[in-house]
Amino acid sequence: MALSVVVAELVELFQWKSEDESQRARDDLAAQQATADEIADVAIYLTQLVDALLVDINTAVTQKLEKNAKKHPLSGGATADG
Repeated sequence: MALSVVVAELVELFQWKSEDESQRARDDLAAQQATADEIADVAIYLTQLVDALLVDINTAVTQKLEKNAKKHPLSGGATADG
């Protein structure tokens, strides 16, 4: 599936970098552009998949966030809103 390939290309940009190195990429215009290009590729392929499978992405994301909140509640009485 093409989506897995473009996701792998995005991951490759950060795979062997520390968290600090990854964050410093924000200040590097070439790294920013490369990252933006790969994110765009992921978005394009994901949009094509969503379209082909007739998935309502907004509903799917909302439902998944609700499932995750139930499965992994925030500790200390905090809410997802802050």
